[in-house]
Amino acid sequence: KCCMSDIYQYLMIFASGVILTLSAVVLAVKIPRQTGFKKFRKARKIFAISCATLAALSVLCFAVGYVHPFDKLAILATGPFQALLLTSMILIFINPGVITLRCVMRDVLVITAIISAPYLCYWFWPKAFVYAYWAAAGAFLIQLFSYAAIFAKSFRKVIMLTNEYYAENNAPRLSWILWMFLTALATGICAFISLCVSSWSYLALVPMYMQTYLFFTIKIINYAADSGYIVMALNSGAEVSSESAEEMEEVQNSRIYPEIPGNMLAEISGNIDKWISAKGFTEKDVPYTETLEKIGVDVVMMRRYMKDEFGTDFRTWRNGLRLEEACRMFADAPEMTVEQVSDHVGYNDSSNFRKDFKRRYGMSPSDYRKTIAE
Repeated sequence: KCCMSDIYQYLMIFASGVILTLSAVVLAVKIPRQTGFKKFRKARKIFAISCATLAALSVLCFAVGYVHPFDKLAILATGPFQALLLTSMILIFINPGVITLRCVMRDVLVITAIISAPYLCYWFWPKAFVYAYWAAAGAFLIQLFSYAAIFAKSFRKVIMLTNEYYAENNAPRLSWILWMFLTALATGICAFISLCVSSWSYLALVPMYMQTYLFFTIKIINYAADSGYIVMALNSGAEVSSESAEEMEEVQNSRIYPEIPGNMLAEISGNIDKWISAKGFTEKDVPYTETLEKIGVDVVMMRRYMKDEFGTDFRTWRNGLRLEEACRMFADAPEMTVEQVSDHVGYNDSSNFRKDFKRRYGMSPSDYRKTIAE
């Protein structure tokens, strides 16, 4: 017990220093004053306050030392609130509309009521403590999986929305959000397991939640700098994307593809040739509607044009142009890496580029370069 108490205290004081540092780093992050970042700015402050609170709790645990069963009750008290906080932060990244003050306050009140029961039983009804403890632990586990369901739905939505808004496959590009949630979920499950096993589980739990908070801090910093494309799709493109999706779905279901008048067909063809000459297909993070405006055609008309002229959809056709440009670059600029070529021709994610290239040419970009060299 003495050894466990010493290790526990060392872990707590070390964790408090790490978490407090992360709190200061998060507060120092500059966030654009755009409307789309409004909830994110508030969430950043809440995350920083939560870090400071967790650091203060760790200092308290260091001062008191290992005291059973209050070490377990401390996890039971903080775990559900941390799950709420981290899940809310992730959802603000991808579906801010689902995070409202009413929903958050409802969850806070429910969590407070559930975790208060074991404490009250411990002091006033000791015989009922075990039942209240395991009931609260079970509620924590249910909370984790309910948040997983909410996240899965929101994650599918943001992928669909960004894919429609940019006419791109953004799933690989958004994988970091999935890893954020899986990291938080794994930490929550580890906290639940620590409620069921010996106190040596702290050796896994404390480093794990420190790593989770470090991961979140890094992503908060990167989100403000590199994730404007998500904000654009969630805000500016939401209504347009929904209308376009409904219009395209209606046309597809009815199998009605209006004929394009001859004069308009020639105009569209000429505009597309100009767009190709200007290498518009290499532009990244350009909304699909903006591209259509440059070509002078609407969604339904473009769908018909692509079907008649190329027998495919716009995204596949544009990717074909990008891959052809990549082949020219491999021949003309052999010093460029595959990642540089991928970025130059308009791919946001090199894994998408490699996959599409191999599907089209039957070999990887690296093998194609070797073939060119030989």
